Amino acid sequence: MNRTKTVNKFLSIIMFSLLVSCFSCKKTTNQELRDQELSLRTGYIEKYHRNEIPVYRGVYVIPDKNQPKDQVKDAIVDKDVVRVYYEGYLLEQTKDGVNIKKERFDGNFDYKTGKEKYDPYTVTVVDQELHQSARTTEISGWHVALTHMHIGERAEVIIPSSQAYSIKGNGSIGPYQTLVFFMEVKEKASSSSEEPIVE
Repeated sequence: MNRTKTVNKFLSIIMFSLLVSCFSCKKTTNQELRDQELSLRTGYIEKYHRNEIPVYRGVYVIPDKNQPKDQVKDAIVDKDVVRVYYEGYLLEQTKDGVNIKKERFDGNFDYKTGKEKYDPYTVTVVDQELHQSARTTEISGWHVALTHMHIGERAEVIIPSSQAYSIKGNGSIGPYQTLVFFMEVKEKASSSSEEPIVE
């Protein structure tokens, strides 16, 4: 009987140790992914956008400096319904430093050539500074970016995972990945009178 108790106690200690080590590994893995994301994002910003500062919650909106000023119209505000062309990319470490991956993960036009591939995406803008707990169809980083843009404007938008898919990821986007979008706000469709859904 004493031997059985000793064996059971020993097995309990081993099981507890295994559980603790599994949880520790998971935390380490998530921390490593967060550290890798920060390293890639910092490297990319340092390489291409050294003098830029984030507009809100780590989101960068870098206007296209080659765009004629007369194409940029009114500022976008909460509840505006806008139509957007975009391309989305992930970051990767290359021999030349941090760059965007060659293959985009999503998009409806070719930013470099300006050729439209699909209809613009329609978004009802929710100002994240006014409605921090609002539930939206799009990632919150899109709304942060759009409220810092103008109708007709083209910009590069850098969104940290905290304003995108975070630990969950989404399809080809893994957990803790910064997203880089090239966006053009084609037009304002209307304004919405509906209040955002708050959780």
